[in-house]
Amino acid sequence: MSSLVSVTKTTTIGIKEMKTITLYPLSVADQLKLPQIAADFMQRIAGREDLLNITDMAFVELVTEFIQEKIHIILAFVTEAEVSLEELTNLQLMEIVNAIFDMNFEPVLKNWNSLSERVRIAFQLERPSPSSLSGILDTELKMSPDFIPGKEDLPSDK
Repeated sequence: MSSLVSVTKTTTIGIKEMKTITLYPLSVADQLKLPQIAADFMQRIAGREDLLNITDMAFVELVTEFIQEKIHIILAFVTEAEVSLEELTNLQLMEIVNAIFDMNFEPVLKNWNSLSERVRIAFQLERPSPSSLSGILDTELKMSPDFIPGKEDLPSDK
């Protein structure tokens, strides 16, 4: 049996005073909360009356506002250290985001691909070939204009 030891990462943050923090993997419960956080952001954007005419600056303000509101929640998922935006640079924040992805989502995607391939082999499922998908993906109407299902049941114009 293999050991499923949690992998942690350490990173150094700070601007004037540096400190090292440990980043932990997300629990499944916390991983399931992240899509809701993203959905909240999307709802905020979609709820804007000026959505079609939003300026770049207004969008940046929305993102900044959202980060200020939610970053502490996300950081609490992955570290026990007290981290404030005042002590983070953009590069350090991106390093944390990348570490979250690397520790939690990248291995899951790789394992999912491996598992789906094993299931395909075990159940002798064939991958759909591109030519077999062409009929599914092709949405052009290929019926004769003279063909109408049930036409024989319609009264004739004669």
